[in-house]
Amino acid sequence: MAGRSSMLADNPPRCGSRTPIPAEERTLAEGLHSYCAVPLIVRGESIGVVTLLSRRKNQFSERHAEFLQQAANQIVLAIKSFNPHCSQH
Repeated sequence: MAGRSSMLADNPPRCGSRTPIPAEERTLAEGLHSYCAVPLIVRGESIGVVTLLSRRKNQFSERHAEFLQQAANQIVLAIKSFNPHCSQH
C-alpha cells in the first residue's frame, strides 16, 4: 500500500502506555474490540477513512487491511467520476 497507511488495532485503549483517544474508549465501551481503518486519498489529500469494526478480538490482519484499501481505492474512483469537474476532489 505505497503511500497509504492502514491501522489495525485490538482493544485500543489497553495497547501500550499511550492515552486512548475518545473514539477508542467509546468503541470499547460498546463492545467493539478490533478495528481496521484505511484512508480515502484523492490527489494526495485524505478525504475520509473507511473503517471496519468487530466485537471479536484479533479479528483483522494485514491481508484484511490490504483488501479494505483496494475497496477504498474503488470508492475514491467512484467519488472522482461522480463529479469530475469538482476542483476539490
